[in-house]
Amino acid sequence: MNVKQNFPLTSLTQYAVDSPLTFCHDTFDILCILSGSIKIALDHHDARTYQHSDVLIIHPNQSASFSSNEENEILHMCLLPSFIEKYLGTDSIIFCDSTLEPNRSYLAVRRLISNISWRYHADGPVYDLSLYSLLFELLDLLKREYTLNLPLSIEYKNEKQKERSLEIQDYIRQNYNQPITLTTLAEHLHLSVQYLSKVFKDCFHMKFSEYVNLLRIQHAEHDLRYSDESVTDIALNHGFANAATFNKYFRTTHGCSPKEYRKNSQLISLQDKETPQINERNVYLNTDIEKEERNITVDCSTTTAFSQNLCSMINIGFAKTLLSVSFQEQLTRTVRELPVKYVRIEGLISNAMIPRLADQNGFYFASIEQSLNLLQHLNLIPFIELGKNSYNYLQNNSNQWIFRGYSTNKKFHLLLEAFLKYVTTHYEPTWYNQWIFELWNPPAEPLDTYIEGYKIMKNLILTYIPSAKFGGPGHNTGLPSTDFLDYLELFVKNQITPDFISVHMFTAQYLLHEQTQKLIRLLDPNIFSIQVSWMKRKIKQIFGHDIPLYITEYNSSLIPGSYINNSCYQAAFLCHNLLAVHKQAPLSGYWMLADTLSNIESPESYHINGIGLITGNQIRTPGYYAFRLLSKLGTRLIEQGDNYCITQIDEKNYQIISWHCVPFSSSAFLSNAEEHSLRNMYKHYEHMPPLQMTFHLNNIPSGTYRIKRYLLDRFHGSYLDIRLGELINGNIDEETFLYEKLSPLPEDMNYLLSACVPEERALYMQVEHTLTVTSPIYPHNVCLWEITNQY
Repeated sequence: MNVKQNFPLTSLTQYAVDSPLTFCHDTFDILCILSGSIKIALDHHDARTYQHSDVLIIHPNQSASFSSNEENEILHMCLLPSFIEKYLGTDSIIFCDSTLEPNRSYLAVRRLISNISWRYHADGPVYDLSLYSLLFELLDLLKREYTLNLPLSIEYKNEKQKERSLEIQDYIRQNYNQPITLTTLAEHLHLSVQYLSKVFKDCFHMKFSEYVNLLRIQHAEHDLRYSDESVTDIALNHGFANAATFNKYFRTTHGCSPKEYRKNSQLISLQDKETPQINERNVYLNTDIEKEERNITVDCSTTTAFSQNLCSMINIGFAKTLLSVSFQEQLTRTVRELPVKYVRIEGLISNAMIPRLADQNGFYFASIEQSLNLLQHLNLIPFIELGKNSYNYLQNNSNQWIFRGYSTNKKFHLLLEAFLKYVTTHYEPTWYNQWIFELWNPPAEPLDTYIEGYKIMKNLILTYIPSAKFGGPGHNTGLPSTDFLDYLELFVKNQITPDFISVHMFTAQYLLHEQTQKLIRLLDPNIFSIQVSWMKRKIKQIFGHDIPLYITEYNSSLIPGSYINNSCYQAAFLCHNLLAVHKQAPLSGYWMLADTLSNIESPESYHINGIGLITGNQIRTPGYYAFRLLSKLGTRLIEQGDNYCITQIDEKNYQIISWHCVPFSSSAFLSNAEEHSLRNMYKHYEHMPPLQMTFHLNNIPSGTYRIKRYLLDRFHGSYLDIRLGELINGNIDEETFLYEKLSPLPEDMNYLLSACVPEERALYMQVEHTLTVTSPIYPHNVCLWEITNQY
């Protein structure tokens, strides 16, 4: 049974308001504007304009009318009143409307809504428990920060009286800012004034006018703290006849005037503000931003083993790319600069790579020989993916997706056997015994067919290469978690123990829907560690023992054209996630090496928003340089924590890497095509302050140390940001600009190749047993210190 059926969260949808919409629900409706602007009118009052990032909570039975004249996107969630009232009380009024409080931060609310959104659409008990936790966290935040709690002890003699009191509260809540009286309330409820007065006194223990004015004062408090409206306007907006009456009631309640209250609250309001959005060109030069300070002190005399497998595998796509001279040069340079050991290849065993000889019962292996000779020369080990998927499976139109399963194809088995015979007769066993084979299960192939083919191929491969590793099924973690469990149980049922379990991981994905290709899932930045931990537990639970988990494909996004991959976010993302899972996933493969390998027909991207570590213009991306910095870490771990990792090679060489991975601001990121914009790239992330990181390395040998700092940020190492700066400082439209940059001039390319590198600085320090380094780490930055004892 799906636990979500019993959730107090009855629905969570994302949609566009493209025509007037009116509703009146019996739930608490929480709205977050994800893009564009929407006009919303409540209870037939004048409409207010809600724009990107605005948040609004609508109470039960409150009518709402939506309209908009532009493209927009809204996230709409509904919570049961019983859930709210159980923990916040029936006498509590939630006041959560960002348009009425422009000086107040709604960042925490938006973050919770975003996290609730992706967990709501995820499957599996690990997410259900997280969703419950987030809902209670939301209630706690609403209770502390956004609830008007009247100092009342409401009592009910019976259910009828409770129902009547709730009607009273609902009417007052909706009309408190109008000139209402006990008489108007009695007329609304079709009761006599005398009877209503008695009910009110029995339940609320105060006069009707006192209750209304107390509610008005509490609403006014919010405006005094978080708006710039005048005291007079606040008084009139909340139902007081004039400012003098408002001042009188306010002073009686708070012991000070509204102006004094506002002045005393300014410090609190300032502390509650979000970090301002800074001009992109000056983001690292502004020293007025409050930094979050971190002090880390470590004992360098105690270490543990650190596995340097952070960049051990890379995906190169289809095998035919190995025949390209330009790609051979790219791969050769990559192997020199990154510690790549395995190369994952698709389509190596195919008719395109192994054609039949004319009029002979044999095969032509010239392309295979050329490809394998290159890999052997570079000391690379093939990781051969035996399934086959479509060349255009990254296109957004699902009708173009073609998946062909070769699991039980006899002709493919003959081709595989011919390949194995050729390999074992032309190459040394010391090399091919290290090879890894994976059989991926395409979405269109039944599980029974897959498992039948798995048995055949495993037996065939082990006949020729007994030491080879063979595994599968290449589960996509964006699909339901029950699919993953089905694979594991199918292996056990057929008494198969794979050498490894393979999965694909992406944090932002298009999900197939019948009527839309919009992105509806943007996963948590910690999703790698969450999912890997869950999958490792399930593997051990179902098989009864551990089996290695290989992440054969991963990236921050499966969306070509979004600029995510080539942004500095990618560098921090890689450090954040790889260091979180490297112990649990001994092998992981970045997807993919170069944009020229992906077969994505996306002319509008103009070579600067692909999916590879190397752009179509052969520029190294921030992700590429993140791997270079990670590869400098030592083989002994001193300490690893949030945003940092400290290692050593020996007693004279220490390394500190620190990063600042900032999450996306909403689950609607890139849900609309117009959001795929270079100009808007960094506007989709949360605005967070820099981290002031200070590291104290204790118990190191005294002496003179050379400290070399590598800084990867938007000014150093980012081709995307160079282009972004050119666009922002120019005055032509984005489409024309990108077209002009489609084929950079040779002199531009020479500059870009030399400019798109991390900054390197070195200094010397005399140290007596303790060394301290400190630096601000701004959002999306990665910083590495290499600390070497010279003498």
